[in-house]
Amino acid sequence: MAAGGIQSATDKELVTLCSKFLNGGRDTTETVIEWGMAELIANKEVQRKIVEEIKETVGERKVEVYIK
Repeated sequence: MAAGGIQSATDKELVTLCSKFLNGGRDTTETVIEWGMAELIANKEVQRKIVEEIKETVGERKVEVYIK
């Protein structure tokens, strides 16, 4: 027990907390991407603007895709 009667967290409790923080961040990111994609699917004008911006930035050259 630490000074003042406050108990320190065990290693197992710290690992559990870190896991919860990481998973919470992942869940948040996943949800934002999911909603963003849903909005893109529903909005053809935004899709067109994104394609134009990509073409202006990348050009017409092919971009390598690394999918296994």
